[in-house]
Amino acid sequence: MNKFSGIDLHSNNSVVVVSDDADRVVYQRRLPNDPVQIRAALAPHREDRVGVVIEATYNWYWLVDQLMNDGYRVHLANPAAIRQYEGLKYSGDFTDAAHLAQLLRLARCRALVRFSQLRSCWKPGPFPVSPRLAISVRTAAA
Repeated sequence: MNKFSGIDLHSNNSVVVVSDDADRVVYQRRLPNDPVQIRAALAPHREDRVGVVIEATYNWYWLVDQLMNDGYRVHLANPAAIRQYEGLKYSGDFTDAAHLAQLLRLARCRALVRFSQLRSCWKPGPFPVSPRLAISVRTAAA
């Protein structure tokens, strides 16, 4: 069974959601921004994982780099390009993370950026930067 992960990343915590092919949430938790804890949360679902989608906020570099080093297929979602929650009654961090996982499952995202090898080219951070960056943008069907 395929698993899809969405991570709503904040300055000091992340909401991690893992869902399956039927869009059932099999794991959800708010975790501190500690790479060890986030990687441990994703590890039990690693064999079935299709990918991990992370909202591309200002502090995504460290997490994407860590997950890619572990062999995860990581995607960045551009929050400005996603039309989230039209008609949705409730919204919050857990629904945001679940929505990211759902976009990956449905392969529908207005700006889902995939990296063959991550390195930041937009904003320097405290982590190593490489000039090699491969980006592809998927456009959802209207």
